[in-house]
Amino acid sequence: MHLRTTRRRLMSTLAVTCIGGALLGTTGAAAVTSSTRSVQSTAEAPTPGPGDSNVSVPPLTLGFRSQVSAGAGATSQALVLPIPEGTKATGITATLTGDRGTASILVGDRVALADVGLPASGRRTVTIPLEPTDLTTSRAITLRVRQPLSDTSVCSRSISTITLADPTVQLSGHEVVPTSLATFFPPASPGLTVVVPPGADDDLAAAGLTAVAALSRRYPGSPVALTDVPPRTSTPGRRIVILRSGTDAVQAQVTAPEGIPTLTLTGRGPELTDAAAALN
Repeated sequence: MHLRTTRRRLMSTLAVTCIGGALLGTTGAAAVTSSTRSVQSTAEAPTPGPGDSNVSVPPLTLGFRSQVSAGAGATSQALVLPIPEGTKATGITATLTGDRGTASILVGDRVALADVGLPASGRRTVTIPLEPTDLTTSRAITLRVRQPLSDTSVCSRSISTITLADPTVQLSGHEVVPTSLATFFPPASPGLTVVVPPGADDDLAAAGLTAVAALSRRYPGSPVALTDVPPRTSTPGRRIVILRSGTDAVQAQVTAPEGIPTLTLTGRGPELTDAAAALN
């Protein structure tokens, strides 16, 4: 069984779905929430290595395919956007949609935008300003949308919904490179790559496919690629997992070739497959 054939089988059966993102409490009985979280990066730039703290990095963005909604007179649940360690969130753009009315956008408990009106098209792009205190202790930005209860919305309260969707965070700086397995996996990732060397035997191929499935469960909606060549560019949150055959028990090593955080698992047969399964 060749790796390429096995990979095609997995891709034909593996359904990678987006599931609910991280959400916090709701205010108001009419709040409506629908959230699926995934992260995409819109910039590719090498990550500076140790000693390169003065090297400037081109602006980066992380886009979240997520949304939260609020009915009239209610505040939505919170949409949580993890910010990679070592980077700074400088602003957010998002899309506001609805049939009618106005809405306010909250960052944490702060009203960042008040009384934002929707045009006749029912859709507009908003730019959300950030302040240094908006970052939580868990390194996340939380967004909520609030819709006031107006005289015209009382009768249509159950169907008057405004949605905040697809936030994109502008970042500066560069991610802190993890140095241990405990810090290797970020809260969210714009993409992961599993690398299996060319000519892999059946056991190594199985371990590669198992790693793809495990990481897809860990990061639902984020792309997980299977290849035999490691990528050479990086963005915050991107990770590489390399699988190699060995004769001893599985060993894990965290490095950062080309500035990209990389986890290398080396081991024998079924034990390597078990280690790959544990990545979820």
